Amino acid sequence: MNRFALALCLTVGACSAPPSVQPATSVGAAAPNKPAASTSTPAVEAFTHGLRASYSACIDRAEAVIPATQACIEEEGAYQRDRLARALEAAKQKHADQAGAIQFQQTAWQADVDAKCKWDAGTEGQQQRIEANMCSLEAVAARADELNR
Repeated sequence: MNRFALALCLTVGACSAPPSVQPATSVGAAAPNKPAASTSTPAVEAFTHGLRASYSACIDRAEAVIPATQACIEEEGAYQRDRLARALEAAKQKHADQAGAIQFQQTAWQADVDAKCKWDAGTEGQQQRIEANMCSLEAVAARADELNR
């Protein structure tokens, strides 16, 4: 399933089969170990692992309205970025002798995510913005899960 179809599927909550492509969360990260509790279909739950149930509920309430969907992604993104920052700091403290290497790896991971989840406001529309933001959101949630192991 292409990213556009997947984003639309997730936005309207109508996914019926697992995506046939690797989710953006595979960017430099192992698969997280806990799916979010939600009322979404199993395919959506499998793809949105690491995200809060409140995000899924927000997406459901958004009913595919682009600004409302974007607001859900932004709210969950802020939470997940904070979670990632805490996990990164904890990993550096736990492995103080490797803090530099951990930061180097994080910087490389972020560059990879930025490249894979980019959006060009000059040439792409709202749906591509949603796709790019979902890509980043899923990658950040997976990375936080990975660092918290």
